[in-house]
Amino acid sequence: MKQFVSMLEACYFPDMPAIQVKNVPQELHDQLREIAELQKCTIGDVILEAITQEINRRKQTAWFDEVLSHPTGAMPTAKERQDFLDELRQERDAR
Repeated sequence: MKQFVSMLEACYFPDMPAIQVKNVPQELHDQLREIAELQKCTIGDVILEAITQEINRRKQTAWFDEVLSHPTGAMPTAKERQDFLDELRQERDAR
C-alpha cells in the first residue's frame, strides 16, 4: 500500500478514481449510515458493495438473456450455471 507524505497528497493524487454523489435524500443517507454501523465499515464501502452487486446482477441477467435467445431456446445446463456463478464469485473475491 502506498504511504502518503501528507493529507494534501492523499486527497489530490488518489490511486483510484473517485465518484461523488450529490443530492442524496436524508432518509437514504440515514439508512446507509445504519448499514455501515452494523457492518462496521464506511458508507463508501456499503455503496461500493451495492454497485458491485448491481453490476454482477446485470451480468447474470445479460447472460441468461443471451442463453434464452439462442435458437435452440435451451436453458443452461447445471454445469454452465455453476461455472457462471463460480466466475462471478472469483471476480468478487479478487477485489
